Amino acid sequence: MENRTKGDNDDTITEVSRRSNQHKPMPPDHILKTLITKYYNLGFNDKKIHDYLVKEIDVEKYGVPGYTIARRRKEWELLSVRKQGHTMESIHENVQALKQRFPGMGAQSLKDSLRVWEGLQVPRTLLRDYLKTTEPEAVAARRYRGKFKRYRFWCVGVNDFWSFDQHDKWGPRFGLWLHVCIEPMSGKILWLKIWWTNSNPRLIASYYLEAARALKGVPLVTQSDPGSENYGIAHAHTFIRHRLDPSLEGTLQHRWMRNKMNIKPEIAWSQLRSNWAPGFEALLQSGVDQGLYDPSDSLQSLVFRWLVIPWLQRELDLYRFRTNSTQRRAKKTKVLPRGIPDLIFENPTMFSTCDFKVGVPAELFDEAERNWAPRDHVVFQLVPPGFQLHVSRIYSALGEPDVSYQTFWVVYRDILTGFYTLADHTAHEYQMLLQDISESTQAEKEAAEERLQKPEGLHPVAQGAPVIGQLPHGVRQIPLAELQGDISGDTGIEDGGAVGMEHDDEHYFVFSSDEEELDENDPGMF
Repeated sequence: MENRTKGDNDDTITEVSRRSNQHKPMPPDHILKTLITKYYNLGFNDKKIHDYLVKEIDVEKYGVPGYTIARRRKEWELLSVRKQGHTMESIHENVQALKQRFPGMGAQSLKDSLRVWEGLQVPRTLLRDYLKTTEPEAVAARRYRGKFKRYRFWCVGVNDFWSFDQHDKWGPRFGLWLHVCIEPMSGKILWLKIWWTNSNPRLIASYYLEAARALKGVPLVTQSDPGSENYGIAHAHTFIRHRLDPSLEGTLQHRWMRNKMNIKPEIAWSQLRSNWAPGFEALLQSGVDQGLYDPSDSLQSLVFRWLVIPWLQRELDLYRFRTNSTQRRAKKTKVLPRGIPDLIFENPTMFSTCDFKVGVPAELFDEAERNWAPRDHVVFQLVPPGFQLHVSRIYSALGEPDVSYQTFWVVYRDILTGFYTLADHTAHEYQMLLQDISESTQAEKEAAEERLQKPEGLHPVAQGAPVIGQLPHGVRQIPLAELQGDISGDTGIEDGGAVGMEHDDEHYFVFSSDEEELDENDPGMF
């Protein structure tokens, strides 16, 4: 840049070197705001936000001074706990709304739920005092934890394997069946689904393919109990792994676990039953007790299903998001990474572990879906097409009311009344609808009972066996004998140990999680 200076009698052009800016430019606001908001919503302070933020930007190009985090956060009204300044009066309405849906929530769960779902930063001490004032007996009851069992559970790193399981407790009562999948190292819930069946292997395979497609990859191994509903995932995953790595030919890339040894999803169900299910279960049971809903009545069952499954799936998605966004409590008997599941899953090297994810091209997922989870299968229909047409018309005529905890049975009753009105005015059309429902019910029954052949003639993968195929760069497989020696030896951890796969100068833990699970005979165990 030139700077012109004029003398008394002549014009002189003097070049003045401009001092370069010693600070790197800030990232664009839309990038910076997205990242700061992300980590603020995880409950991080400014220093921790900065530590994670610099790992997600190009530090060669951009700079973010620590003091900038606090300044920008305040500009965007992302206020700290102290600045929000909540009192018992200010949180009362929000807490009561949560307690109606989740009556068993304690102070920590309320704190996490208010942060994740409501954007409220409330100190745990305030919530604890609030609960002691409003429900002292419930607070005292929650202190009892029952007798625990401790199990040993092995994992090498993120995406070493995915572990999944079904949950049938609501099936006979309400016609609702659930399924969950956990990534064990991080504790991340990969899917948490509700449907009118969980016994069809094509439906369960679709959950796996949906999650894997979103991540653009699969784990080394999948794991479940020996139920036939899991044969679809066993087939699909083994097919994908064989196609990508011919050295795996002849091996089953799925592990069958017996005698309650599929621990992680069992724990997830126990937590769901304790933290999420009671309020919704009470609401659904109230409709049964009042005679509003009879699961054996085909028409009532379809109206109920059409309303309840999309609504509860949204609620389960919120629960999954909160769980994946919340740090676990530290336990001295566990060697799991301590942190937020989403962050462990996304940044495993920050937690002294590594990612074993196998990248998969989209066309391979398409092929697997055509073979084991074709989208035109009847199991993927929420309700029969003929019923869908009629219920949509009735719902539109009602003004498409919101379905919530407070309104569910009101909307259900109004829709059912619409069908009874149809019977009074157009009896022939109503009889045709009932005939269609009867035929569809039979097709759904056959779909729920459908079975795939169990994968045969393949060598099973044993837990603790050597990893077959490519390991991440720099990782050395430690022989099982060394692992056993470490377990029986000087780990310094009660009933479990941190043993590892070597990675340069770090250790990537093969851990025994020593997870705690309530005894079957204790209250709250499902």
